[in-house]
Amino acid sequence: MTGEELRAVKAAEHAARAAVPPPPKPHQLDVVPRLQLRAEQLAQARAMAQKRGVSLVDALLTLGTVTEDDVIAREAELTSGLWASTEQLAAVERLEHLPKEVCQAMLVVPLSLAADQLTVAMRDPLDRDVLITLCEHAEPLRVIGIRAGARALQTTLERLSVELDADDPSTWLER
Repeated sequence: MTGEELRAVKAAEHAARAAVPPPPKPHQLDVVPRLQLRAEQLAQARAMAQKRGVSLVDALLTLGTVTEDDVIAREAELTSGLWASTEQLAAVERLEHLPKEVCQAMLVVPLSLAADQLTVAMRDPLDRDVLITLCEHAEPLRVIGIRAGARALQTTLERLSVELDADDPSTWLER
């Protein structure tokens, strides 16, 4: 194969990849129509979103009109995926199978291990880069991601980090 033929093959592969749009990120999923809101709730959230320069979903969460679980459930419905509720994350007792630093950096919480499959809660289970990194750290296990809310993940990681440091004398003065 000549250099010109190789360039033509690579260009064709690149064009084929570009023709298929990537899956939408969680912030691009339009869950608002599925949230069953009253007109006045929606108007109030739109006004707040515009005033503060935040997304409509963030405004709905701040106002308490919907819960993070409501939003995550609708996102999972749109992507035909599984999701973990705030209560399910609250039941996690310790971080296992992945280093604490990786969990905090990637905002993931390991949930269960069955056979050779590690299930983790993460904000966007369609994010291939995060999944690849997790697979590298969990090798030889396969990693399966399920959707969870960012606030619930952060709260769980903070709670588990404090519990992990409970026996560390250097953290006693901080409490």
